[in-house]
Amino acid sequence: MQGELRPCVIGRPSRTNVLFLGDSHAEPFYTPISRPAGRATAFTFLTYGGCPPLPDTNMALPGSRCRDFLEAAWAQAESGDYQEVVLSAFWPIYLESYRPGSDNNHLLCFEQGGSCRIERDPAQYGRAVAAAFERLATRIRALRARGIEVTPAGTDALCRYRHSARIGAASLSRDRTGRAATDRGRPRSGRLRPRREPFWKRLPRQAARS
Repeated sequence: MQGELRPCVIGRPSRTNVLFLGDSHAEPFYTPISRPAGRATAFTFLTYGGCPPLPDTNMALPGSRCRDFLEAAWAQAESGDYQEVVLSAFWPIYLESYRPGSDNNHLLCFEQGGSCRIERDPAQYGRAVAAAFERLATRIRALRARGIEVTPAGTDALCRYRHSARIGAASLSRDRTGRAATDRGRPRSGRLRPRREPFWKRLPRQAARS
């Protein structure tokens, strides 16, 4: 698929060349960058809807080509043509397994032995996602070891995990008894106690610090 990549390039090759790699949530960066600002920087976008930059993953949908795209896109990132790589995705939708009737319809499968394994058990899915983020962290370390700056983006979408207490206070819901649902997690001090998050929800932040 490498020959089929269709990068969107803004600016001419310069001393600083930046590659944006990710799903469709990498594309909003295009608008502010495309405005003339006299920058001595070139920007390249390689994006594919529904495909987070997690090595050896694919979408569990017929005809999905995430893995092919990611292999070619990562080859570009590792080519040495870029001084900075921005990894962007709407990470939360990939962190939990598919649940019928929910808003999460993004189910990843995990490449293994030439096939893409689907994990429908939430615990197994969480472990597979954790392994995918370990592979991502390895790629990030390898790029940084070569002097390439790596910037994981999209963390604003994760603020609800990072500041769950504040968000819970702002969006109280009621249970069947009429009590605010968040009251059940409120200690005696009256301060809201954040719920413990599953370990794989912390993975994007951990990969960013790798």
